[in-house]
Amino acid sequence: MIPMLSVLLLTWIPRGPAPAPDIRPVMARFEKECQGRGGPACDELQAQLERALYQELLVIELGGKDPERRVLRVAARGQLPELAAFALRRLGRWASAEDAPLAAAGLESPYPAVRSAAADLARSVNDPQLRRLAGRGGISDEGSKSGLVPSRSPDAQRLGTGLYPGSSYSFAASHPDLAVFRTPDSPDKVVAHFARGKRVLSGAELNALKKTKGGKKNDEEMASEMMQAMMSGKDPQVVIRQMQESAQAMNMSWTTGIEGVDGIVAPRYVILEESGPQKLPTKVVAVYRDEALGTTAVAYRLTPSVPSYATAAQGGRLDPAYFQALQQLQMRQD
Repeated sequence: MIPMLSVLLLTWIPRGPAPAPDIRPVMARFEKECQGRGGPACDELQAQLERALYQELLVIELGGKDPERRVLRVAARGQLPELAAFALRRLGRWASAEDAPLAAAGLESPYPAVRSAAADLARSVNDPQLRRLAGRGGISDEGSKSGLVPSRSPDAQRLGTGLYPGSSYSFAASHPDLAVFRTPDSPDKVVAHFARGKRVLSGAELNALKKTKGGKKNDEEMASEMMQAMMSGKDPQVVIRQMQESAQAMNMSWTTGIEGVDGIVAPRYVILEESGPQKLPTKVVAVYRDEALGTTAVAYRLTPSVPSYATAAQGGRLDPAYFQALQQLQMRQD
C-alpha cells in the first residue's frame, strides 16, 4: 500500500495545481525514508499523503468529473477511513468484478463508514459470496454518526469465555449482539474444543428447551427454590444474580441471526453455562460452516451484563427486613 500510494501521488497529483499546502516535500521524504519501512514517523507521513489524496479527489468530484478508476482502487486501500469510504462508493458506479477483493477487504474494516461503502460495492458486484456477506448486517455506526469511529472486537471478558485458539474477529459477519470469529479449523474440531462434557444442541433443540422451561408454574418453582437457597444460608447476591440470569436466559433468542441465514450451514450450539434450578442456558457458543466467510465461524451471543447489588457495607449479607418481606410474599396464597 505505501509504495503504491507514493507513486500515485508523484505521478498523478502534479498533473494539476499543487495541493495546498504543498505536499511535495512530504512525498520526497516519504520516498527517501519509508520505502519498505514502517514506524510512527512513516505512518504520519502516509496519513498526510492520504489526506492530500482525499482532498484532490473531492476537488475533482466538485468539478463535475469522475476520478480515474486506477486512482480510486489505490485510495480504497487507504488507512484514512474517509478516503477508503469515498473510493469504495465511487467504484460502485462501475460494478466491476475486478473490485470484488476491495469490497471484501472493506467489509472487514473496523470503521462502519468503510464497511457501509464496501457493502454497497459488494451488492453491485456479481459475486454471490460477497452479496451474502454484505447482507449480514454487520454495519452499524458504533459511537459515531459519521461512522468514522472504529468499532472494537470484543475480548474474552466481554464474551464471557475464552477465544477459540487462532480465531480472528469478523467485523463483516458480526452484529451488535453477536460476535463472530473465523477459523480455518473444521466445525467438528471447534465443537470438540468447547464441548468437553457440555451439551451440544441443534437450533431446534435449543429453542424447544426454552419452551419447556417457561410458564407461570416454572417461575413459581424457581422463586421457591431460590428462597430456600437463601434461607439455607446461600449468598443472597449469588441467588439474586442467578434469578436475573435465569430471567434473562428465558427471553434470550440464542439462534437469531444464525438459523435460516443464507450461507450458514448446520449450526450447533454448545451450552457453556447454565443457571438456576431449571438449568437455563446463560452462555452459548454457536459453531457452523459459513459460506459467506468461506470458513468455520464461531459465534458468541453478547448478553447484557447482570449488575451486582452487594456493597462493601452490606458485606454480602441480606438485610433482615428484606428477608422478612420475602418470607411474607412466599407465604401469600393470592
